[in-house]
Amino acid sequence: MSNMHSTLGGTQAITVIILIIISLILIMPDQAGAALTTSLPTTSILWEKELGSRVNSISWSPDGSRIAASLDSGRVIVLSEDGTLLWETRLGAPITGISWRPDGSKLVIGVGHPNGKVVVLDSKGTVVWESSTGGVSSVSWGPHGSAIAVGAGNRVMLFDPGGEILWEDGMLGGPVSSVSWSPDGSMIAAGINQDNGMGSRGRVAILDSRGGELWGEDLDGQVKHVSWSPDGLRIAAGLSDGRIVTFDSSGVLLREMKLGAPITGISWSPDGGKLAASAGYRITIFSANGFKLQDYYPGDTVSSIAWSPRDSRLAAGIGYSLVVFKLPYEVSDASMGDRVSDMGIIILGFAGFGGLAALYIVVKRGREAIQTPPTPITQEEQLVSIPTDGNSSSSLKPVASLLGKSIGGFKNMSQCRDAYTMELPEPIAPQGYEGSWSCCKLGCGGWGCAYRCMRPSGGEPIVFKVPRGMEALLEEGTIQTVDEHILERVISEASTVSRLSHPHILRLLAYSRRAPILVYEYADMGSLDQQLANGWRPGMKDAVLAAIQLGDALRYIHSRGLIHGDIKPGNIFVRGSVVKLGDFSSLVRLITLTSRSPLSHTPGWRAPEQAYSDLRLRAMKAGLENRIDVYQLGNLLLYLLTGKTIDGEEATSMASLEKALARVGHKGLREVLRGMLALEPEERPSMEQAITQLYKIYTTLE
Repeated sequence: MSNMHSTLGGTQAITVIILIIISLILIMPDQAGAALTTSLPTTSILWEKELGSRVNSISWSPDGSRIAASLDSGRVIVLSEDGTLLWETRLGAPITGISWRPDGSKLVIGVGHPNGKVVVLDSKGTVVWESSTGGVSSVSWGPHGSAIAVGAGNRVMLFDPGGEILWEDGMLGGPVSSVSWSPDGSMIAAGINQDNGMGSRGRVAILDSRGGELWGEDLDGQVKHVSWSPDGLRIAAGLSDGRIVTFDSSGVLLREMKLGAPITGISWSPDGGKLAASAGYRITIFSANGFKLQDYYPGDTVSSIAWSPRDSRLAAGIGYSLVVFKLPYEVSDASMGDRVSDMGIIILGFAGFGGLAALYIVVKRGREAIQTPPTPITQEEQLVSIPTDGNSSSSLKPVASLLGKSIGGFKNMSQCRDAYTMELPEPIAPQGYEGSWSCCKLGCGGWGCAYRCMRPSGGEPIVFKVPRGMEALLEEGTIQTVDEHILERVISEASTVSRLSHPHILRLLAYSRRAPILVYEYADMGSLDQQLANGWRPGMKDAVLAAIQLGDALRYIHSRGLIHGDIKPGNIFVRGSVVKLGDFSSLVRLITLTSRSPLSHTPGWRAPEQAYSDLRLRAMKAGLENRIDVYQLGNLLLYLLTGKTIDGEEATSMASLEKALARVGHKGLREVLRGMLALEPEERPSMEQAITQLYKIYTTLE
């Protein structure tokens, strides 16, 4: 009997333990998840190579077939992916940094003191060129292969592939410890250290490709490493006090993780979904959102780490060896930690033996709906039924009858003054748009200049658009030297916009891959800004109709994982008395997907999270970044009705909002606008909900 009671007591104790664990997971997901990382399978070592010296940095070739390592002894070694030594070069001083050219044809090497210099080697290890710079801490070859960033002393330097210095910035306030390019090649992250007499501090600074500082963030503890995620969403910084901090590309602090020893290396997975970090005797794998997936203790100090571009392999400098190991499936699958609050826990079984229990946990992928690329859909679905962020299930089919409907009162703006004839040469023209054109300049905006053009023989007019400073492409038809980074960015954005198809989005007809020239359909009645300046004043019904049509266009781009972020009359065009959303130079992907740059905005039209970083961080964590567009659409409707906007910085003042709303002569519409213009992103409706509410009001208006 006593044995039976003992067994029952043990089972009850196990049950209590399991319930406690479940409670910890549900209540404190980060901490509980960290405690369970040891349950993952052991990482398997593929091979180990004794090198006789500490490995300072590692770089995989872009195709993952070779590994380059820089050693404290002054050697550069290159091995095949299976560990076979291909070649080595001796440079006579500690090698502090190493980076492949994107095509895998060359390596750039950073040499530290006492013979500090930048060296470029070909794929066989022969020196192509070198430049004395003083001690180099870090090197990074740009993603387009056209520039090399170097941290040397107190400077960030930029070299072209031939060894010419393009620029250098020596006003950063301290020694540069690390540099890393953004995936699109438009920005450089730099880790900077300083000692102000009150203890060591560090700083992360973001520079544009011409050396101008975009933003900087001071940190307690020196910055040892910086790394930009391959998806462009985050910048990670590893600090001397054992912390890893991540920022978004606009400088918002996202997450802080702590390993308890100085960070010796950080490396993102190829998809940007995971982060590997080394500190002391430990390698830790985190999800992109800071959820700990696995700890690995290799038995010696880890000096550097690099993730393979092809799969779940990691290379690490451990002691005096280079080790390549393969992560288990559970880590490489990245199925944990994307949204811990949505975890689903399944207890498959437990058994008591010697006071031990086995607990198996399955963690549900929480943000799968957001992170899965959209599937092809029909035109009808594009117009009426795609949900935006999963918070509304109402049908938008009644709204379809209002899409494409003309709005009254617009004036024709198709006059074209100072026309000239232009010959667009084939080498730079978008396909099918080469040859003679009769054109006139419509004007320039913040990003570029637009030209209305027609064939001399007649036909429909179209609009050519080029970045500011490149007007000669269209005014003279000359072939200019084009900055490679500008061209890459224009092509990237154009390829995204060209796939958008909606009756209230201004169509991008074509674009050139050899020059930054875009071709749009012509809005014969100009912009909404021009219409307002020429006396157009919409009635309430027309204003609400315009908001519904533009709102559905925004709902559509949200369903593609995009945000417009700069909704204002100057970016809305009128074609045949139909309003169309245009000027996508501000367009970015959701930060939960593949955002490439900070979201641009216009003062007076900003959402609160574009003015206050804490609100933006909260929206990002909740997956509600597209509520920026909800606020801005509400602002546009308020402006059409009252001539007043509530800038995001003013949104904290309820008195200002209520004063503006008091001028709206419809109680229901005031309530909808009050919700759309809420300070907190989570208090605003989704775009689908806002459209549905506006449709109900529209049907009651005379």
